[in-house]
Amino acid sequence: MNYELWSLSSRNVVADFETEAAALQAVAVIVQQQGRDAALDLLLGVEDDAGRSQPIAQGQDLVDRALVASFSARVPV
Repeated sequence: MNYELWSLSSRNVVADFETEAAALQAVAVIVQQQGRDAALDLLLGVEDDAGRSQPIAQGQDLVDRALVASFSARVPV
C-alpha cells in the first residue's frame, strides 16, 4: 500500500508515504509550519497493490485527523 497526499487545487501528488501515520505526521508538520489553511487544500488517499486508489480524508477532516494523530503520538497512554 502507498499513501499519497494530493493537492486539490493542482490535482497533483505532492508526496507519498509507506504508512498512513507518516502521511498524517507530514500534514501535522504543514499545519505547524504553514498554518491550517495550507493543509486544507490536501487530500490523503491510499493506493493498493493492484493500483486501485481510495480517498481517506481531505480538507478539514484530514487536518483534524492529522492533529489528533500527532497529539496521540506525544501523549503516553
